[in-house]
Amino acid sequence: MIATLLLAGRSSAVAGSYTYCKITGVSYDYPHEAQPDQRIQVNTTISGSCVTDQMKYYSIRVDLIDLTSGNTITIGSSPIGYRAENFSVTVTDTAITPSTPNASWPVQVRVYVMNAGGGGGPGGTYLITYSATTNATIQILASTEVPEIPSLLTCLTFALILGLVAVLLAVNNGNPNLERKHTEP
Repeated sequence: MIATLLLAGRSSAVAGSYTYCKITGVSYDYPHEAQPDQRIQVNTTISGSCVTDQMKYYSIRVDLIDLTSGNTITIGSSPIGYRAENFSVTVTDTAITPSTPNASWPVQVRVYVMNAGGGGGPGGTYLITYSATTNATIQILASTEVPEIPSLLTCLTFALILGLVAVLLAVNNGNPNLERKHTEP
């Protein structure tokens, strides 16, 4: 089951900079449930608009945060380009779920709009807008390891070996030409 969360974007300018961009919406799709140590994808779609003057090249950065530890799990990015009057960009983050079964895993998506050059000096990359979204929880299920069941080939091989042993024992017991050595103490 895939859960979808649509959030009204909150955008704020970094202290001391101008707000060149406004995030108008952030939505993300993620698996509502997953197995321990399973590879999952979180697809984040960001929409908004930026001041465009052909001098500023914009891109989106999306961080997936593990709220239990506070660690950044993955960082994904995608270009918006020079023409960013109205944009909608999807960024895919891939992560591995925790190995603990029967647990809730709280995560957060943090979205950044970046400007390369022209937005605070020559060259370099500058943070234009930051938007922290609300949290999501992925339920880590119990492990589904199935005990190994012998295959049909394994069972047939075992039966064939037992049959051959039985035949050899029968032949050995019924053959009067075989010499039996018996030693007395």
